[in-house]
Amino acid sequence: MKKASEQTLLTALVNYKCVGYFGKVLRSFNLKDKRTIVDELINRGWITNDMQLTEKGSSLVKDNINLCQY
Repeated sequence: MKKASEQTLLTALVNYKCVGYFGKVLRSFNLKDKRTIVDELINRGWITNDMQLTEKGSSLVKDNINLCQY
């Protein structure tokens, strides 16, 4: 199992907000690891169980908009 770095989590969050999907940042992870990453985003309070950005997540996106990829 690959461990996702803080940078990977932030980039995935920014991509999800800006592009509508997680983009190429999660391409190298298998399905189980991708699920773990999404669960981590939920546990940190950045997104809800319904995949909606929270206030905390929105402020992180604004602060890290330079990480946006596709």
